[in-house]
Amino acid sequence: HFCSVSLGDFPMKEAHKQAIAYAEKNGLLISFDPNLRKPLWNSEQALYDTVHEFIPYAHILKISDEELEFLTGKTEIKEALPELFVGNVKMVIYTKGSEGAECYTKKASAFAPCEKVKAVDTTGAGDTFNGNLAASLSKGYTLSEAIVRAQYASVMKIQKNNY
Repeated sequence: HFCSVSLGDFPMKEAHKQAIAYAEKNGLLISFDPNLRKPLWNSEQALYDTVHEFIPYAHILKISDEELEFLTGKTEIKEALPELFVGNVKMVIYTKGSEGAECYTKKASAFAPCEKVKAVDTTGAGDTFNGNLAASLSKGYTLSEAIVRAQYASVMKIQKNNY
């Protein structure tokens, strides 16, 4: 699993390429959460180009409602899916904060609503979601069950301040 934060113009980008090549060679699942942090980049174009360079390597792509338009130029996930299913991408996860999460494969989809709670700290909510989804899928939960579990884990996370 990786995100764009460490894909800037420095040695970590090359380390990611090597790790991805190793994962591909060994049949491992690769997930990518762009986790856009525009202030960390010299330009939005560099961020856009780099994210689009790495999307095709992922089997699972997780994007948020805040990232969709920047990455695709579209505001509706269903309109954007054809350009997100590129390269190795087999699953697109679309998180929408308090509006829940959606998950798409080329043949199926699932939705998990979000319980309305008071958010104390949203730091790490996406990581919590990603980790729980991966763990749930690896334990044999269906796509629908896994996304509900991941959404619930994120809801639990945002209600606590980790500092």
